[in-house]
This record gives sequence, C-alpha cells and structure tokens, in this order.
Amino acid sequence: MKKFILHISLFCLPILVGSIILLTQPTHKKRAYHYLTEDCEGRGAWMYRRLFESQQPIDIAFLGSSHTINGINDTLINQLLATQSSPFKNTCNLGYCRLGRDLTYVLMKHILEQKKTRVFIVEVLPDEPKFSHPIFPFLAEMKDIVEPQTMWNRSYPNNLYSAAVARLMYVRQDLFKEPYAYKYGLREQSGFSTNTFFADSVQLIAKKERRFLNRHKSHTWTRKINLPYSRAWLANIYALSKKNNCQLIFLYIPPYGSAEKEPIELATYQKYGEVWLPPDTLLENKRNWYDDEHLNLQGAHSFSTWVAGRITKLP
Repeated sequence: MKKFILHISLFCLPILVGSIILLTQPTHKKRAYHYLTEDCEGRGAWMYRRLFESQQPIDIAFLGSSHTINGINDTLINQLLATQSSPFKNTCNLGYCRLGRDLTYVLMKHILEQKKTRVFIVEVLPDEPKFSHPIFPFLAEMKDIVEPQTMWNRSYPNNLYSAAVARLMYVRQDLFKEPYAYKYGLREQSGFSTNTFFADSVQLIAKKERRFLNRHKSHTWTRKINLPYSRAWLANIYALSKKNNCQLIFLYIPPYGSAEKEPIELATYQKYGEVWLPPDTLLENKRNWYDDEHLNLQGAHSFSTWVAGRITKLP
C-alpha cells in the first residue's frame, strides 16, 4: 500500500509542480487578447493593437459593454473635441461585449500600463452586473483571479478552471509558433460599431411595458447576496484611479424603456466620481434605437455629441 501511495505521489508531483509554475506565470497578454479572436467580432486582437502596439495616445478611455460599443462614436467625439479648447483630444471606445465589473478593472490596468490616460468613462446600467465577466480569467493576472474579492462568488471555480486552460493554450500556441489571428473587420482607429436601421416601435413599447411590470425583480433578496462582488471591484477601480491620479466618470447608458431614471447604485458611483445622466429626450426617442438594448447610428450620433459637450466642461 505504501508503494502504491508513493507511486501515485511521484506521478502527481510533476503535474502539481507544472500546474503551479503555469498558473504563477505572468499573463501572456498578446496571446490572451488574440485567443479571443472568435469572440465579440474579434475585438480582443484589435484592442491589443490599440493598447500595446499603436503609438496613438488615449486621453479618455470609454469602458463598458455592447451599450458602449454601439453608443459611443469615438471618431465623432474626437472631431468635435478638435474644434474646442478642451485639453482632451484623443478618446477611444474600448467597450467589450457582455457584462462583468472585474473586466473593467483588468482593462483599466492594461490601459494605464501603456497609455497616460487621464479620464476613464465607465458605463453603468440600471443595475450592476452580479457576476464575473466571461473573459476575465483569460486576460487577468492570476493574483486577481485567485483573490475571490467576496465570500460569495459564483464564478470563482469556473474562473480558476478557465485561467488554467487558457494559460495551457498560450503555452501550446507559443510552442508551435501559431500565428496571431486577426479578424477584426471594423475601422482600425475606432472601437465604435452599430447599425443604421431602426427598431420596431411596437416592440419597443411592449418591451418598455414589460420592464416597468418587472421592475420589482431588480430589488430581490438575491441582489443583496450577489451585489458585493461588483461593489468590491468598483472599490478596486477607484483605488486604481486614485493611485494613477485619474478621473473616474460613470456614464449611464440604459436600455430603451428602462424603469430606472437613475442607476440603482447611484449612491455607490457618487462616492467614486461624477455620474452623467443623459437627457430623457435622447433615450425616449424610438428612432435612436436598433433594438431595445442598443443605440443605432442616429442615436449614437446624438448621444456622442452630448457626451462630447460634457467632456469640454472637464477641467
């Protein structure tokens, strides 16, 4: 029996040591961003080029989900700022599909490593996302993945597993010298993307009615259990901004017909920075949406023009 245990131990030891070495290595950022080539229209590879290879500065970075991708026309904002006396001339839409506050923190760290960004404008929705972003374990350092942030984190086991698998893939890709796939088909200098068509007004009205009808679901007891995860990352984001002497602004980009005129976590955001609430006339215009979640080209033009006006008032 002792020999059997010894043989098992000798067999498992190299695997354990190898796993520890693998998991403690710094994240291979180029592999990590390009590993996401099939996700979010290949946006990861473009973001790597924009952050780590492009010499173009980023004075203001927009961080968020597809609401930011479709709502913030950074090219238009840059054009409008160029005609003003604002010290900010280079903005960049670095939104990424889906939700998770931990990804905001990781992207903010990477931006600050490469650019002298002075302002981060962070998208907020009617309520905070409750769980981890799906690509967080692929881009984050192991220190940030291993530290659970809160006692309850439903995504924690999956994050550890995904991080281990991803790093194994990065090693394999390097070993076989696989090329860095690049499939981003949009404009090279802009992170903005949306559609030109208009949402069906009848469907928008129906969606608005459902949102008001289901408003109580945003205030259930499960929210109190899950919300500390996002709040912990918000505190980390604020600490990172203070450490790097950056300004933090929270930009409300709700879906069409939201029952919340202000984000539910307004008081939390106000502890850390300004909160920008867009005018109701902009959000209630049905011609500004291509579906009930995202602004179309016309809506993004109006929204970005309003945002540029707010930026010109920054010190």
